[in-house]
Amino acid sequence: YPVDGTWVLSAVGDGTRVEFVAEGPLNGAMRLAEPLVKRMMGREFAKYHENLRRNVEALPAPDLPAA
Repeated sequence: YPVDGTWVLSAVGDGTRVEFVAEGPLNGAMRLAEPLVKRMMGREFAKYHENLRRNVEALPAPDLPAA
């Protein structure tokens, strides 16, 4: 099923908040299962975000020029 979405990254303290809003049509019988599909997709994206966080935090900090 095609999913379109919007990522929002915002600074929070010394970290970054990652939010994703997914949108996509459910057709046929899948429309009846919409509440279940939303929960399942929410869990999947939570796993993706946790993997993203773990991978980004494992990277060495970049050398930034002095302000």
